[in-house]
Amino acid sequence: MPELTRVVIVNDGKVTEYWANSWELSEQDDGRTLKLFGSGDGVLARKDRDVALARDLNSVSFEKIITAAMSESDKDFQTVSWLSKTTGLSEDIVRFTLEKSSLVRRPVIDAAQYDDWWRLASLGMTRKERRIWWQSLIFGRTLRGRR
Repeated sequence: MPELTRVVIVNDGKVTEYWANSWELSEQDDGRTLKLFGSGDGVLARKDRDVALARDLNSVSFEKIITAAMSESDKDFQTVSWLSKTTGLSEDIVRFTLEKSSLVRRPVIDAAQYDDWWRLASLGMTRKERRIWWQSLIFGRTLRGRR
């Protein structure tokens, strides 16, 4: 069963979820026992599901939820993991939404060092970014363009 990536078991109202990259089905005891053997941890399957879910559902609503959480924070930049914990959305949905959004931007400086950091675009540049931007104009240093 290579296309099956998620198994959900509901027993007495309790839901248990298992993920794997693929599942192998085994029947025993004349069909009274069913065993599922999963291979892989299902991380890619979860990510694919979350991205597809973000596409299928209204991405604008995810964007509103994320930007509202960002505007309530007093920090300059928020990380994907912080936004995930704050909003209750998975990190994959948060990352996908941020990458598609025009309301947020990545750091202008040290972008590689702060890969999962985001800032509301409406807030403009931080003091440090402004200082480095002015230095680049005065001294001719190159600076990665603003998004």
